[in-house]
Amino acid sequence: SYLQTSVRKKEVRLDLAGTAPAGATVQPVVQIFSDAAGRTPLKTLEPSSPVVADPDGKWKVTITAPWSDAELWSQWNPRLYSYVTEVKDAAGKVCDKQ
Repeated sequence: SYLQTSVRKKEVRLDLAGTAPAGATVQPVVQIFSDAAGRTPLKTLEPSSPVVADPDGKWKVTITAPWSDAELWSQWNPRLYSYVTEVKDAAGKVCDKQ
């Protein structure tokens, strides 16, 4: 996964990819935190439609969402965001967490 914030565009973009049984539906859920330790949640991101694995069992999705108050990193304000990704199966069971 790859998370990118844009202060200029006032948005956050997240590229996710994974594997699942061919044709399976997965639901990635991403929680973004304002600190590296993951104690202060800021945003939760989910795709707007179901994500389905292709015949080879691979899936990928890009999630873009507004984020008007993202902060730039600098040596005077070293803002580091962290995030956790959970991937749930069609029954809602967590099958992967990073």
